[in-house]
Amino acid sequence: MSDASTDLGPPAPDAAPAASRPQNRTWRGRGQLKLVGARNGAGTLVWSGRAIPAVYELDVFAQGEARTVQGKLEGDFSDLIDGDADGGRARLRLDDGHEIEIDVVDLEPWGADFEVKGANVYRTLGPLRFESTPT
Repeated sequence: MSDASTDLGPPAPDAAPAASRPQNRTWRGRGQLKLVGARNGAGTLVWSGRAIPAVYELDVFAQGEARTVQGKLEGDFSDLIDGDADGGRARLRLDDGHEIEIDVVDLEPWGADFEVKGANVYRTLGPLRFESTPT
C-alpha cells in the first residue's frame, strides 16, 4: 500500500543545465582530450629490484600538445604486495625492448593500473594501433 501524502514526486535533476554550470578555469584553453592510439603486448614490470612478466594494455591520450598514457598490467604481483615495493615508480619493458617509466596507481596481486605523463613517452612507444578514429 502507498500513502499519497508521502509521495515526494519525481526526483530532482542530478546536475544543473550546462549553461548554468560554472566553468572549470583549469581546463579552459587546453582543448578536448582525444584517444590517439593504443598498444598491447607481453612485457616486463621492473620494480623494487624485481622483473615480473606482465601482459600490458595502454592507451595514449592527447590534450593539445600534452600526452598522457593510462594502462593496465596483468601478472603475478603478489611478491610486490607482500614485499617492500618502493613507492609507485617503476619501469615497463615493452615487447620491443623499449622501457618507459610508469607510476603504478593501483596494485593488486593479479594486476595493476598505471599512468605515464610527458611528451617523450609518446615517441618511445613507437607504432600504435588506433582503437577508434580521433575526432
